Amino acid sequence: MKDLKLLDSVKIQLKNKQSLTKIDEGLQADIYELPYKDLYYAIKVFKEATSQEERIGEVQASQKIKSKYIIVYVCHDQEKFEWILYEKFGDYNLQQYLQYFKLEQYHVNYIFTQIIEGYHDILSSGYYHCDLKTANVLVNSSTLNIKICDLGFANQIQQKINCRRGSRGYFAPEFFQDDVISLNEKTEVFALGVILYQLLTNEFPYTNQNNCLKWISITKSNWKDFWKNKRIHQQYKEIIQNIFEMDPNKRCNINYLQNIFHF
Repeated sequence: MKDLKLLDSVKIQLKNKQSLTKIDEGLQADIYELPYKDLYYAIKVFKEATSQEERIGEVQASQKIKSKYIIVYVCHDQEKFEWILYEKFGDYNLQQYLQYFKLEQYHVNYIFTQIIEGYHDILSSGYYHCDLKTANVLVNSSTLNIKICDLGFANQIQQKINCRRGSRGYFAPEFFQDDVISLNEKTEVFALGVILYQLLTNEFPYTNQNNCLKWISITKSNWKDFWKNKRIHQQYKEIIQNIFEMDPNKRCNINYLQNIFHF
């Protein structure tokens, strides 16, 4: 830890946590805004239900994954792993932003390209994110620059898990079919497709987020009806249909998306 004064400030401010502004809250942790000198940080304070293994896993992922499109790790509690400090970024998460603003096509491309590049950097660092969703993408509303956040479910590549990590509404179809999930980029590409659809329409692709399989089985043979009354360019329709392929072996990969969305 280079700045010991920052570490001391964190410890002092956490003793009076109720004075801090809460940015977000979840099942595993709460996020607070933490001021220091002329800067603001985001501190993730874990809840008791979060295991030591999960806390250490997020710290390790945060340290190893380096990208201009990923939230910047600063330091963590080295004694009990009770918190992680990140650089604060943006004024919305993408889920919040889409509740207020409708994006033009070039803004969709700009934001999604950054998400694609950030996800590629996660892969290159030897990880899957395992919880890609609009709520885990931070946005600067002035520039539309983004950073992917929340590495709490991040999983090392090739490591099999026997639980469904992530958020309903973004699960790939195979998550409902297999007891032991063999993670690969195709499962994450599906979640990226849901995000792309939300960027284009400001809504989820299926009305019941828990009923993904039924939705895909219907649209697979009836995409024409699905696209009716939806003002989406044909190119995006083809991309989304490639992403929402039920068979992961036929689903497009990250390289396909990078060839389309790039700066």
